[in-house]
Amino acid sequence: MLLPIKETQPTNTPGSKKKRKSVIDPKEGSLASSATLQKTNIHMEIPEENMNKGASSNPPSIKVPSKKSLIRTRKDSARKALEENKWECGRCGGKNDPGSFSCHSCDGRLPMILLFKANRKNIILGEPIRLSWEVLDSLSVTINPGNEMLEDKGVLDVYADESMEYVLEASNEIGSRQLTIQVSLAAPRILDFRATDPTVVIDYPTILQWEVENGAELTINMDIGDVSGRSFTEAYLKKPGTCTLTATNKSGVDTAEIELFQNPPEITSFFALNNTIKVGEPNTLTWEVSNAEKIMLEPLGKDVTGTTHIDVFPDRTTVYTLKVSNDSGEVAEQVTLKLPPPRIVHFMGNKSLSTEGEPIELSWEVENAYRIEIDNEIGEVEPTGKVKVKPVQAYTYFTLRAIGYSGEDAQTFQLTRFPIPLEESFIPVSSVISAKMDFNEKQLQDSLSEIERLEKELAQKNRQAQKASREMRIKRAQEMKLSDDMLSLEKASMRTEIQNIIRKFKNIFRSR
Repeated sequence: MLLPIKETQPTNTPGSKKKRKSVIDPKEGSLASSATLQKTNIHMEIPEENMNKGASSNPPSIKVPSKKSLIRTRKDSARKALEENKWECGRCGGKNDPGSFSCHSCDGRLPMILLFKANRKNIILGEPIRLSWEVLDSLSVTINPGNEMLEDKGVLDVYADESMEYVLEASNEIGSRQLTIQVSLAAPRILDFRATDPTVVIDYPTILQWEVENGAELTINMDIGDVSGRSFTEAYLKKPGTCTLTATNKSGVDTAEIELFQNPPEITSFFALNNTIKVGEPNTLTWEVSNAEKIMLEPLGKDVTGTTHIDVFPDRTTVYTLKVSNDSGEVAEQVTLKLPPPRIVHFMGNKSLSTEGEPIELSWEVENAYRIEIDNEIGEVEPTGKVKVKPVQAYTYFTLRAIGYSGEDAQTFQLTRFPIPLEESFIPVSSVISAKMDFNEKQLQDSLSEIERLEKELAQKNRQAQKASREMRIKRAQEMKLSDDMLSLEKASMRTEIQNIIRKFKNIFRSR
């Protein structure tokens, strides 16, 4: 058990002086009175058996070293320390006191360091610390770290990136002496960090500038990374937020922050080169935007970020929406491409009158239709095309039908088949001429020249019948071959068609 030591009071007798016991003060290591012990609340351990002897037992007395004993102990310790710190002469091996600069045995002298200093004690990264020194009576001079042999007098620039000690050591045959300089690296300090414009504009650089002391490594967040050794950077940022500059070295870290903002995106223009749709042909949509992180084109659901145009192939009236967004919002604009009703540009045959067995070529061109079909077993066709047909009836009607998302269109072509031979009950035909009539295409093309030849022959035979009736002239005309323009007549019945042929001949002879 620990009990506080109490000061024992000697019994006062008449004529005697009051005595106070002295003890060693544990804090000062010197003599102190028992009163001082009481103030310092020193405890001592008392055997437990002594505590059981009764409450009336007096506490044991403390044995205090005498003053002479303490002085002797101190002298012994100092003598021992002095003996341990003595240096040994490298020439004679004699032991010398630490404060002596020469050997007591051989009078050899240790080197003398006259000067060793640094131009500053605080490290500035990237800037040198200049060490200067001067020594006497040395055989070698070194500065550690480095351990390079130096002259007795000189200067040396050193670069430090952390707190450290530089030790100058001068040596000779007697011994060596050392002197130490300590330099320290302060934690980094960011003096300034700012943006020339705190508004982030996508695809345009944000210029960041800073001034830092003792920053061995500099980094900036927002995917900028390492910026060590620089005082500014151009960053192409996509998002606003807190931009943090971090400076570090081996003594600590410092940070600085700036807030960057971002305006909503803007659509400068969005248009189509042609707002009218032509099915199967491309239409170009063009746009110009600013501050856009993402660009979407609906209803295609296509990401067109980084582009300024696209070709579309709509087959019906379509509304296109351009959506532009960033972290600050979204804007949209629309363009409508209209599909007009289907239009049949043309639907025709290379000829409308066909002799029996001769094929005819039909051709067509259609716009703005998603389905095109022709009847009479031709079926569905492309918007532009040709097909050969062979009529089997006197009159055949071909109907082209165009179907589009904006309506329908239709057009009909009539083809007439000319029979062979001609019916004699309609027009009496000379046996001589009819024997020569072979209605192939080549003879039809030569009909005009043949008519002229027959006219001359008949004119010689009938010079004296010039005053003949018109009916005679018609009879003479019947002996001639029919021309191509006569064969192109289209009428509702054969009798009507032949009557028109006769009328055509009358006009020819009337003009002559």
